[in-house]
Amino acid sequence: MQFKDYYKILGVSPDASIDEIKKAYRKLAIKYHPDKNPGDKKAEEKFKDIAEAYDVLSDPEKRKKYDMIYNGGRGPSMGFGDFGGFSPGGGQSYYYTTMDEDFDLGDLFGGFGTGGFSEFFKQFFGGMGRSKSRQKQRQTKGEDIYARAEITLSEAYTGTERIIIVNGQKLRIKLKPGVRHNQLLRIKGKGQPSPVPGGQPGDLYVRIEILPHPTFERKGDDLYTDIEVNVFKVMLGGKAKLRTLSGKEVVVPIPQGVPYGHSLRLRGLGMPIYEKPGKHGDLYVRVKYRIPTDLTTDEKKLLEQAWHSYQSRHPEERA
Repeated sequence: MQFKDYYKILGVSPDASIDEIKKAYRKLAIKYHPDKNPGDKKAEEKFKDIAEAYDVLSDPEKRKKYDMIYNGGRGPSMGFGDFGGFSPGGGQSYYYTTMDEDFDLGDLFGGFGTGGFSEFFKQFFGGMGRSKSRQKQRQTKGEDIYARAEITLSEAYTGTERIIIVNGQKLRIKLKPGVRHNQLLRIKGKGQPSPVPGGQPGDLYVRIEILPHPTFERKGDDLYTDIEVNVFKVMLGGKAKLRTLSGKEVVVPIPQGVPYGHSLRLRGLGMPIYEKPGKHGDLYVRVKYRIPTDLTTDEKKLLEQAWHSYQSRHPEERA
């Protein structure tokens, strides 16, 4: 399940006031309203996301519950503060807490019904109604636990493990290659025990946060990076070596005259596709070139001869 970043959807910070949230919602709702974008499915989906985000963040109780998930179980602390979360290089510690109140869902924005809500919303904020049997089940089930795990992009590429401390016990969480940023993993039955004998334990939800990489950028299953080559290699065409995120060195063909910043596509060298072993996205290499500043006298003369020859064929280039 993909975690929904409602703050990002509305374009506000996690410590935004209710007035800031309302202002952002009104502005976006007007822009993406279906009446202003007839037949535009993308605008309609955007409008649904905006309305869903506003419904949660404008309700103090729902926002409190959402912040518990957003902050990895640390409640509406507006950021991670002094709690620390994952400690790199050594002991790995996670802080968690539980939801004390039951979820409920009242009347929402009009027009969409339960089908308009995301799976994330349905999971944590329920449906439009709840039967008595559902209420009884909620009362006998143990509380869910929420945690947050930070990993590097390289670890997301290869897959990795994390240790989470739950009820004083260490639980090893295995993350598969291709795990996404803000992916919400559910480990069934690893939450708090039921308050009644024979009742079901709660679940553990772990939200994955992937740290920025210094040279690679991820978009979906594709990766983007830069390669810097000498301007002469661009003028004449050639090849350049590049080390991919997997650590493998590949040869990148540089087409003659490729524009600065143009992206070259290397198929199958992107991120592993989650739960699809052997399949990868693509790697896009943006070509950037540098101009040499240490030319010798002979090299400058040769360059001048080449420039004069070029000007003779292109008189419009002359000053």
